[in-house]
Amino acid sequence: MKITENLNDAVKDANGLSLAISIVVAVLIGFFIGKGLYHLTGIKALFWIFLVVGILAAFLNIYKAVKAQQKDINDLVNDPKYKQYKEALDKENPHKDYDEFDAIDKEDKKWDEA
Repeated sequence: MKITENLNDAVKDANGLSLAISIVVAVLIGFFIGKGLYHLTGIKALFWIFLVVGILAAFLNIYKAVKAQQKDINDLVNDPKYKQYKEALDKENPHKDYDEFDAIDKEDKKWDEA
């Protein structure tokens, strides 16, 4: 079991690292293309245009990663195995979460009134 836990941690770390690398690479590609075109043509605006394109590509990579994570979460939510597990937990203690949030809300109201 320990091997699979370590493997899961490694996969999660690699996924986060690949996102970070793709962000940096997108900005660097835009930077170097813009710099190269500036040296070839002498038009400074090309440098800034391609730098902005690189930054926008980095944001697109982040957007795609977030969408992929949302899809994975929705797949887990809709998985019948996990639905049965949630239903079993709800039957054991249906108001557990609500009681916990009520205590937190009461504490927040104390600070709001002060």
